[in-house]
Amino acid sequence: MGLGDAFRSWRLSREVRRLLVAGERKNALALVASVGGQLRASALVGLAQDCDEDEPELACELLQQALVRTPGDDDISWLLARREARAGRVRESVERLRALRLRYPRRVDVLAELADQLITLERASEAEHLLADWEGLQEPRLLCLLGKARFAQERLEEALPPLDQAMALYEEMIRRDPYGQAVREDAYLELEALHSEVLASLHGHEALVVDAARRRKLDAHAGVNFLLLAAHQMVGAPCRAPSLTLLPIERMRALADERLREDASDVVGLVQRGGVALREGRFSDALKHFERAHDLSPGDFAPLLGKGMALELDQQDVLGGLRHLPDVGPLEGLERVFPDWPALSERERRVVHASALPLRQFLPNLAARGFRLRILPLDVRVSDVPELASLREERAGEGDHRTFEALHGVTHGNLAMAKVEGLLSLAPGANGWVLAHEFAHLVLIAGPDTLRFRVQRLLRRAERAGYVGSAYQKQNEDEFFACAYTEYLARRYGLEVEQEWDDRGVSADVFTLFEELAHPV
Repeated sequence: MGLGDAFRSWRLSREVRRLLVAGERKNALALVASVGGQLRASALVGLAQDCDEDEPELACELLQQALVRTPGDDDISWLLARREARAGRVRESVERLRALRLRYPRRVDVLAELADQLITLERASEAEHLLADWEGLQEPRLLCLLGKARFAQERLEEALPPLDQAMALYEEMIRRDPYGQAVREDAYLELEALHSEVLASLHGHEALVVDAARRRKLDAHAGVNFLLLAAHQMVGAPCRAPSLTLLPIERMRALADERLREDASDVVGLVQRGGVALREGRFSDALKHFERAHDLSPGDFAPLLGKGMALELDQQDVLGGLRHLPDVGPLEGLERVFPDWPALSERERRVVHASALPLRQFLPNLAARGFRLRILPLDVRVSDVPELASLREERAGEGDHRTFEALHGVTHGNLAMAKVEGLLSLAPGANGWVLAHEFAHLVLIAGPDTLRFRVQRLLRRAERAGYVGSAYQKQNEDEFFACAYTEYLARRYGLEVEQEWDDRGVSADVFTLFEELAHPV
């Protein structure tokens, strides 16, 4: 093509671009079709690459016109196959990729795109067959897709090894190239999400933080990480607690002194001493005792659990939060529903009282019907209690990968449990207001049908809104009610709340529900 032809092609491409910018797509494509070879394939490729991400159909039409001009151009075929996939033309993309793969059997990018599209078409077994020969090679993208294909076929145990290998390869690439030029961020994020899902499905949510620790990506100052490490160690571990029931602080102190006089390295004694400091609000002292216990017995969950909670509480203004709570007053049925009340400190009683106060009208009925909420020692798991021992190997629930043994709070029938180490945490979230959360479960279980129906209606409104409440909260009306109750308590007592009122009025109506329950007519 001479200079005149090149100039003519440039002018035509500029006119096509002007029409596209003006929104005259039909006229632009008509011009492309009418001028034939006067508009070069390379110009059409440039126009296609300039198309916005939300215009894949337009890009496909331009690339198809480019192929008309140069039918044997595999680079254009490759671009078109990828754009077809984005446009939802997955079957056309697959056929084009198959043809390319026949000509270039060792091209990793073609194989990866083909396998990914086959998985999209729910033909994961075909994708796995294509990828099987590459399993032993050091190609992280293909290993990720192999794991994805097996995951799509619900073969989780076989999916994990290639995903593990891909994670290790990507992280080695990142270490060698800290500026990230060697690794596509979207590819790594997809792998990380898939790896986490498979790992949690197989070994529980707690395994994720163990994996992060193994890969040296654990924040050593974040208490939640040590709580998750402890949760992992809880699974299948023996119970070393001196008592399955909560002891008063002075009894714990005496027990710790007695054991440590006999042996200054006694782990149980150090855990008891750390537990005393934790319950008294001396979080720095608690941290020292728990770290000493962990150094002596790294496989024991209790020191890690205490360390994690000490770090968490030390970052919260616990004493300031307690000042927001009302003074303890008599509530009918309170001590029968909370049988560990005599073992609690004044601070702990203040939290229990504040947790039950807005729903106090339900306490007499709960007490009469034998509903109980136990507060367990730090070194006792919910599965150590005889009434719940049969649930030891269960998972928390559908879509919830947490292991039952590692839960900080649980409700089963007329029995609920919460752990003492989290009692002083008033921060909304996974480790805050756990006792109040479980108490709300008991209330809804024992409450009238009219209350449950009202909660169900609020849940349906939250689901329709989409952005009200977390996915965990919206899994059923019981979790919706319990999670909403902890948010209500934080608002009621003037504590920090992240969630804002929604424009659909759902949050406001939930707040109104609890206000009505707190002030029955």
